[in-house]
Amino acid sequence: MGRHKLPYKMKKPNQHHRYWRYVLSTDPHRSEISTKTKVKYEAERIAKEAYQLSIQEADKVISFSEYSKDFFTEKCKLTLRRQASNKPISPEILKAKRGQLLNHLQPQFGTLPLNEITQVMYEDWRMGIVLLAS
Repeated sequence: MGRHKLPYKMKKPNQHHRYWRYVLSTDPHRSEISTKTKVKYEAERIAKEAYQLSIQEADKVISFSEYSKDFFTEKCKLTLRRQASNKPISPEILKAKRGQLLNHLQPQFGTLPLNEITQVMYEDWRMGIVLLAS
């Protein structure tokens, strides 16, 4: 039987790096992280703990309503950027967009975690709204 693939990759100390380093498979940037140790089994323990921690953090996905709570308000980054640019958003448009978010999107998707909302779900919901309106 072959050895299973680990969720992290270990890198040996060399002339440029004094300590063992690891790269997590869950890290989208694939950055090397130093273990600050020259002992292999200790470095592997540190990498394994970091992997477990990254898995726990990945499970903490916020809901749509929590993510969108500041959309179309004075705290919204888009609103602030647009107000600073040559094309600010009018208060009437902000109020209308905020109303659409609160009255339509949040009741439908508010409790769902962000990673569970798909484009198909949104399009199905949108087609339902369009069919009811016509």
